[in-house]
Amino acid sequence: KLVITSRIHCALPCLAMGTPVIFVNGFDSFVDSCRFDGILELFNRIDVNSKTGTYTNNFNLEGKINENTKVVNLEKHHALADPLRKTSKAFINS
Repeated sequence: KLVITSRIHCALPCLAMGTPVIFVNGFDSFVDSCRFDGILELFNRIDVNSKTGTYTNNFNLEGKINENTKVVNLEKHHALADPLRKTSKAFINS
């Protein structure tokens, strides 16, 4: 129904399978954050400031997450996946 994770190796397959996912981003170090360049915008995201505990989100999250929370993936990953799919099919057919 909904996956909430801070693990990119969990969040990416959720996108691919169409499972609603919220990525919790609380990484402050360059080593951690540089791994996410170019993919963070693909997710519904909660960004947590580890120093202050404040958070923001990039989707319409109102209040606390509970069993009635409905989340729809942003579907931005299709812009990356569709060209890869076409290139792979063309390679196989050649």
